[in-house]
Amino acid sequence: MKKKLVYAVLLAGLLAMMTACGKNDKEDNSNSSKKQEEEEEEDEKEDKEDNEDNEDKDLSKNGGTSGDAEDEKKAKGPLLSLNKISLEQQYSEQGADGYSNIQTKRQYFELDEESGKKYPNLANTLHELKEQAEEAEQSSMDYFIQDLKDMLAYGSPSMNLTDKSECMILRSDNRVFSFVETNASYYGGAHGSYYIGGQAYDVETGQMILLSDVIKDDVKMKEIVAKRLDEDYGDIFFEDVYTTINGYTLDNFTWSLDYTGVTLYFNQYELAPYAAGTQSVVLTFAEYPELFDAKYMSAPKQYVMQLEEYAQFIMDVNGDGKEERVELGTNYEYENDYYAPTITVDGNKIDSDAWSFYTDYYLVQSRGKTYLYMFGHHESDYVALTMFDFEKNEFVQGTQDDSPNVYPPEYYKGWNEEDLIYGQTTIPVFNNPDKFLLASRLDVLSTYSGIKTYHVGENGLPVSEDEYYTADVSFLILAKEDVPCKLVKEDGTVIEENSVLPAGTYFKIMYATMDTALVAEAVDYVPDPEADWCFEINEDTTLKTDVLYSIQLDGNYGSTINGVDIWDMFDGLVYAG
Repeated sequence: MKKKLVYAVLLAGLLAMMTACGKNDKEDNSNSSKKQEEEEEEDEKEDKEDNEDNEDKDLSKNGGTSGDAEDEKKAKGPLLSLNKISLEQQYSEQGADGYSNIQTKRQYFELDEESGKKYPNLANTLHELKEQAEEAEQSSMDYFIQDLKDMLAYGSPSMNLTDKSECMILRSDNRVFSFVETNASYYGGAHGSYYIGGQAYDVETGQMILLSDVIKDDVKMKEIVAKRLDEDYGDIFFEDVYTTINGYTLDNFTWSLDYTGVTLYFNQYELAPYAAGTQSVVLTFAEYPELFDAKYMSAPKQYVMQLEEYAQFIMDVNGDGKEERVELGTNYEYENDYYAPTITVDGNKIDSDAWSFYTDYYLVQSRGKTYLYMFGHHESDYVALTMFDFEKNEFVQGTQDDSPNVYPPEYYKGWNEEDLIYGQTTIPVFNNPDKFLLASRLDVLSTYSGIKTYHVGENGLPVSEDEYYTADVSFLILAKEDVPCKLVKEDGTVIEENSVLPAGTYFKIMYATMDTALVAEAVDYVPDPEADWCFEINEDTTLKTDVLYSIQLDGNYGSTINGVDIWDMFDGLVYAG
């Protein structure tokens, strides 16, 4: 049986869940305070070095990577560099009443090579979690398929069974790696189920961090939690919430840890009926400093943290020396099913006009200032960035370059095996304001994602010094006739001003601007007549990259070259509608 691979960039996110695993490694270290102070001094020094680097960056033109020295320095900084990988399976079977469909998703994380060398214990833990995620995802699909076959033996039901998860990394510095995961599933019956919970790991040891490691005063914490639940949710609980919470040990709680504090979660049926959903309580370091071990209250001066849609936190967001309570929300437009983010700072609600179907939120700490990045998802996979400046209390859209829309990139590969469709998406984590990737939709000789490396600029907007986008494409294009072009090196340096891409040449788009594509010839390429994708790149495809052809179109997103229609010049162009 032949597996067919299709590579593309997904413009909508696939998120997933991991099964928890880990061991707590408590140590009584009398020198912990001294060690912590030394670590904080080292972090501050590294942050300063990173800031100085940003003032004099020399990024290469081939898609946003900086020099080896700078990459090495970034790897030694206080933030981890890692990817999260989503796994997905789909299965369909037809009965007399129609198709029954099954979908499963899971996720795991991987450190990049430099972070993996620096933190081998965490790398080993993440590898164990990877294996568990793969096993759990396959086990779920196997159960669904057998269950569906059993049901079909007694009739012909038509149903959709799901076990899908989403995950957000909350913290990824040199002390703590933590994330929150949500799972929504339907195994048949009256309704599905929903779960949310977090995991945290010590970066040095790779061991799981327990809530009892983080909280110093469990009695006071329970009092605060019970009071907050009573105030926030009212009379919805099965019994007196004070009695219920007092019966918990610290490690009975479901929780998550981020840069600003701890969130406690109470899932369906735990405290209240199914219809009441999930309850949560946020305990911030700023509001309750006496509750926490100081080790976990320390955070890098610069970081990025993904937030939930209705997140709340307390911190000094405008630089006035006082903490503010920040609450995220949305306004809703019923007619178009659109939402627009709202931000409330100490009771002052600020509305935006950044309407979209849904929004991804990231809290950004950079150069002593606080911003909120909001990636709004629209029709046709269009994603627009809106930034909120807490110091100025204003929304700003876009970036500081010519990007029409930007979003964290996602690299997808998929294959089919009999009736099963598999997908794997690799997502570079957006956690470092000094260096992160953003993708833009390009339409230069096809539709694809172009990727640049960015940093947060002085005004809070993403800034890239890359001249070219790195094109993420998985197919070749055929020149049907001679194409006028320039010959250039991979960094864009011109070798020959007036040249020709010969007719009959298969090529791959490597880099692009809004009106130019730098392409590499595919040597001795023979199309596969059974390929899913037109002129699909295969394992044997050899690209000649020492010399590239620079093809310029007539204007941004042009459809002609020197007045000739591109559809007359090329075969295999792939444009999205």
